[in-house]
Amino acid sequence: MIPFIDLGLVVDAADRFKMVRTRSIDAGLQGETLTPVRTDGSVLIRGETWNAFSKEFIPGGEKVRVVGIRVEVERIRQLPE
Repeated sequence: MIPFIDLGLVVDAADRFKMVRTRSIDAGLQGETLTPVRTDGSVLIRGETWNAFSKEFIPGGEKVRVVGIRVEVERIRQLPE
């Protein structure tokens, strides 16, 4: 299995570092669609709701498996001094 995120590193306005707990999900986990899924939708995995997409249309209430994890990123901007 491929771990997604267990812990995140956050910098606050005072430039102090702190560890924060974030959600995690692994490929291979199974769950259920809460809404129809195609280009977007919602699934329930381990009691948590996640946004999801699929290459095929999947109606709500279907059993599903995590096959990939998409990570969205943004540019880091400098904090004003």
